[in-house]
Amino acid sequence: MPDLTLAQRFGTNATIDTTSPTNPKLVITLTNLQNTAQGGDITGSLGINDATVINNTNKDQYASKILHALLLLSYQKQPIDNTDNTVGIYITNGGKRFVTRNNVNQVEYRLTEATYKADSTGILVDPDDISA
Repeated sequence: MPDLTLAQRFGTNATIDTTSPTNPKLVITLTNLQNTAQGGDITGSLGINDATVINNTNKDQYASKILHALLLLSYQKQPIDNTDNTVGIYITNGGKRFVTRNNVNQVEYRLTEATYKADSTGILVDPDDISA
């Protein structure tokens, strides 16, 4: 399987807007981040409940929800095992644990992202070096 496509990582209707060639934009259709029962791409009753309510006034309160939905989407679309060297990013379900943050009991759910490149130098990966 080759690396995941733009649609697999960001939703069925994800595109690159090159209207301004010197400033291309990634366009994500937020309703793709809803669950499949609501017409989105995320399975298992997961996903943003109603992306149509996201607007310029409340966008910041959805930032973490959108990022988590993108991780879920990649996790669900990737190969079942991590043996395909053409997949540059692989998400692992690290389970959950109970934590206390600022005296508030919470449940932590771990989705761990691993990035792959051919060379092992450095401690961070430049996006241009991701294997695919």
